Amino acid sequence: MSSTAAISQMPALGTEQLLAYGLDKWNHQPGGLWGIRCAWDAAAWAELKAREAQIFDGRRCLAQPGPFKRLGAFAVLNQYGPCFRLFECASGRPLDAQALALWVPRVTLWLQSFYGSGLTMNQGQFRLPLGCPTLHFQVDLIGYLRSVYGSLADDPACKAEDDVLTERIITMGLIIEAAAYAVAGGLKNVQGFVTGSGNCFERCDARFLDEQLIDIYFNAPKFLTDAVDIGVN
Repeated sequence: MSSTAAISQMPALGTEQLLAYGLDKWNHQPGGLWGIRCAWDAAAWAELKAREAQIFDGRRCLAQPGPFKRLGAFAVLNQYGPCFRLFECASGRPLDAQALALWVPRVTLWLQSFYGSGLTMNQGQFRLPLGCPTLHFQVDLIGYLRSVYGSLADDPACKAEDDVLTERIITMGLIIEAAAYAVAGGLKNVQGFVTGSGNCFERCDARFLDEQLIDIYFNAPKFLTDAVDIGVN
């Protein structure tokens, strides 16, 4: 979700290296323009990954989630505790609380493409384009992340609520997935990727598998015709 030019010559790096590379690109591109410098925070990254593991435990969410849920977790969890630190270029001072609320969501969005480049799906590298289909979409997405960041700043105790965090991650994953399909030109151009994700149902909690299968078929025209012969208008 950063500019494609920023990642046009991305080297083959691990996830942490990709993110550090993304921050370095930030410091040489928009960071200089806006007077904001980023630094990698290894300790915060370790905490982020530990919290993510608590969510993707096979009970609350899939134990081996696909790339969109991981991207959703990355975006949301960076509002809970960013894996980077932000400073004023001119003074070197850390950003104050008000400025952090503005810039943490923006830098998170910038890093999405770098993080996505380190993800895999079905043992293959995740290569679906990431981006915001319109400027309006970008503004609203940053606004949503900012609302998450702000709610936690106002009431830090909410950070401990796993149910709310899980809901936010799933919601953000769906938002990113929809945006990726739009940027790729619609479902037709990504059909292979979409159909390739079907094995996720093999990893679902067996207690809910029947209900999820119904979720797939409940409004399919052929199903409705075969079941009650009403079809779809």
